[in-house]
Amino acid sequence: MLSPDAPYVEKLVRADLIQPLNPEDYPINDLYERYQHFDQHWIDNKLYAVASRWGFYGLAYNSKHVDPADMQSYSGLWKDKYKGKIAIFDWYLPNMGCMGRYLGYKEPYDIGPAELNKIRETLFSLKPYVGTIAATNSDTIQALANENVWISIAGRWLQVLLKEQGHPIELSNPKEGGVSWTEALVITKHSKNPELAKKYIQWALSPKIQAGLAWANAFHVLVPNSKAVNYLKKEQASMLGLDNYEELSKVLVNIANRKTPTDEEAWKKVWQEFKSK
Repeated sequence: MLSPDAPYVEKLVRADLIQPLNPEDYPINDLYERYQHFDQHWIDNKLYAVASRWGFYGLAYNSKHVDPADMQSYSGLWKDKYKGKIAIFDWYLPNMGCMGRYLGYKEPYDIGPAELNKIRETLFSLKPYVGTIAATNSDTIQALANENVWISIAGRWLQVLLKEQGHPIELSNPKEGGVSWTEALVITKHSKNPELAKKYIQWALSPKIQAGLAWANAFHVLVPNSKAVNYLKKEQASMLGLDNYEELSKVLVNIANRKTPTDEEAWKKVWQEFKSK
């Protein structure tokens, strides 16, 4: 059994390394609608993976210094009052993906050279507002915690971690939308005990275990089982946003799947240019 990121599921299928799953074996109907027939897990009309955890990248911000209204659009990043107060984690996929959403590309990883050039121009225009390009997530967290920066393109887990520590960090899903990440569970083609692997996936997708995955000691994240909220403490569910189905539904329809771009080297080149300017 493996737990790959969603974009790798199709690659594993094409390499003939994982086996199809029977949807009837798993609590698919308990998952949020987006993950019941998740297009990165269904290949050629066959289910090969189920989601175990997920999240999205939006705008994490310090509500003591930042107007929440400014964070309802990525355009707020270009306000002079936030110049030098933005942290960018050194990873091209979420940052460039969110810039693509800002430019109106619903599927930002499926774009061509002309659209990529527009992302490049937009990213470069943001550089004067960036206070730090953080080498690690820990560096991003520290910069937000000590208030050297006030804003970052980041996910729920980072925001919840900081808020749990007492920092006034909130997370918005801007009107243009964000990009998602998803972890999957799959069964390898040559598994020595596929029945046991199936039982493990069933266990991992059960509401109580999903709640445990949502509030693990080191990593607080969103999970796809809609019933997991019933096994979380009220404050845990609130911090993750799992207690407000209406707002969560808005997020689920306003995010694009993170993918590996077809022209990955071109994307990496843009990112390296951005960092070196």
